[in-house]
Amino acid sequence: IANIDRFLGMMNNRDQTGDAWRARATAGIGYDSNPGTATSAREVTMWGLPFTLSRDARRSGDGFAFFKGEIDHIRRFSREFAWTSNLTINARKYFRLEDYDSFAFSGSTGPVWQPGDRVTALLPAFINVNRFETRSKTQNDRWQSWDYGVAPQVRYAAQDWLSLNLAMTVGRRLYYSESAKDATFASVSPGVDITTPAAGTFTFGASAGRELARASVFANHSAGVNVGWQYAFAQGLVVSAYGSYTDVKY
Repeated sequence: IANIDRFLGMMNNRDQTGDAWRARATAGIGYDSNPGTATSAREVTMWGLPFTLSRDARRSGDGFAFFKGEIDHIRRFSREFAWTSNLTINARKYFRLEDYDSFAFSGSTGPVWQPGDRVTALLPAFINVNRFETRSKTQNDRWQSWDYGVAPQVRYAAQDWLSLNLAMTVGRRLYYSESAKDATFASVSPGVDITTPAAGTFTFGASAGRELARASVFANHSAGVNVGWQYAFAQGLVVSAYGSYTDVKY
């Protein structure tokens, strides 16, 4: 759905053809309650024997700083058809848990279809490459995984103030040195945007996902919710807030 927002923001005039470009950068701080997806238990049982976990092996949270840079390109061929592409870089640096510092590169490209004034549909193919800066690993092992797949998205403007959104993802994740984690994943994310002249635009959404790995211990399912708000106080001044919660169970 974010791809649709970028497309509409860059090419509002449907009679305009040709290319449009946009670049942006975001930086901030956050908190991760369990970056290592570890258990909070002090003792675990393996092969029928009890083991006491060290502090480093148990659940531990930490704050982090992050940076995100994006470049978007739109090529409109007609009122109904265009092609959109995106390149994104994400970097995350933890304050204490340096083994979970990460770097990710992602790219997507695909067609955009606007059969009328109310419907916008995208069918981008994507690829993501992920790297962790784990100090105990070799240089090659730091390249953790890569994903590829498709992410269809549809927006329907039911009213001038109400938009209904649906995003889906289907893909494959492959690990460089841990093939037991190789997985097929899928997710669906419905949402709604409500625009009011006095208070701005409110966004409400949900998500559900499933990941099936070669080794069942790495399989998981997820569910989440998100809310957002954006308000334009004046030309060139926009204030926004966004929050989300996602729960993943293995």
